[in-house]
Amino acid sequence: MENKFSGLAEKSQEVMDEGAILPPALYEGTRGFIESVAKQINASYEHNIFDEAP
Repeated sequence: MENKFSGLAEKSQEVMDEGAILPPALYEGTRGFIESVAKQINASYEHNIFDEAP
């Protein structure tokens, strides 16, 4: 199984964001999962990776 899906064990790239929605001061120094989600929210908005409201 490891041979077939060897890429899953590698660490994924760090999400880079500019704080478009959530300012870094709001989440930096908090729990790791909160920082990750906040960066994903910002990066998703900054790169237009979200669904529009109907």
